[in-house]
Amino acid sequence: MFGTSAGMLIATYLGIDKLMHHTDTIAEHGPLMLLAVVLFLSGVQLLSLGLLGEISSRTYYESQNKPIYALREVKSHRKEMGDSTESTRPSGNPER
Repeated sequence: MFGTSAGMLIATYLGIDKLMHHTDTIAEHGPLMLLAVVLFLSGVQLLSLGLLGEISSRTYYESQNKPIYALREVKSHRKEMGDSTESTRPSGNPER
């Protein structure tokens, strides 16, 4: 996300400089323009890779009928609030 934002900021600066001052962007800011393109494309690729990883992990867990995470126990703050019920209870499937 940072790379995409930085690439867009640099590209915006170069675009404004081109429009306001009529400079030759390639001749004066060639490496900066290349940096903007590389940052933008790498940011988009990393974002896409993260989304693909999220989709594949969700597909894996749903196809196996597995929970994404498991809890040992659920703790409650009811004692602090004055309730006399039990403060912890086991979680998971009780039939096991």
